[in-house]
Amino acid sequence: MPSARGVLARVIFRPGRTFAALASDPKRFQTGLRAVIGLGLLYAATSALLGAGGALVTAPAFLPFSAVNYYFFQMIFALPLFLAAWLLAAAAGRVLARLLGGRGSWKTTASGLAFAFVPPCLLIWLPPTAFGGFLLAGMPQAEFMDLLAEPGWLQIAGWSYHALAVLWMVALAAASLRAVHGLSRFKAVCGGLIVSAVFLASALVLIR
Repeated sequence: MPSARGVLARVIFRPGRTFAALASDPKRFQTGLRAVIGLGLLYAATSALLGAGGALVTAPAFLPFSAVNYYFFQMIFALPLFLAAWLLAAAAGRVLARLLGGRGSWKTTASGLAFAFVPPCLLIWLPPTAFGGFLLAGMPQAEFMDLLAEPGWLQIAGWSYHALAVLWMVALAAASLRAVHGLSRFKAVCGGLIVSAVFLASALVLIR
């Protein structure tokens, strides 16, 4: 059984072959589960880092937690949130693939989508982790936010960075559905858009 880290490394460079090989692994679901658990733990650790640095949420929060203590609660719900979002997106992907004529099982769908979601989420995880490090080093949050508040190349770079991460997620999800279910390229891209939207709406919309 390949390690989750090994699959993550290969999916970056050869997504189609990696997803096809993963589909034939009898313990593929456990491997995908470990990858999502690792992702959730990283986000929980970053939440603890932000909380320790005294970070305040700057975007609207959909959960009724105080802006002062939000990262403390996020540290607790990050892991179960990512697991639930992954399983929900996998269920949506399985139903959608069946409607489009796919042939893969739910576990195969879930394992592939785990490695479609985790790499882009790791990209999205890096900026808040760096932010937490600056806060612990003594940089005031207001000073950090001022760097991104003014229109300019930093703001454009930030938006572009996150947009590329989302596009990469859609591309990986499409490659996964294509490899697992034998869908046409067009159907796989449509499915990738939908399952990525389900995952992002379920998980990252609550992560600050």
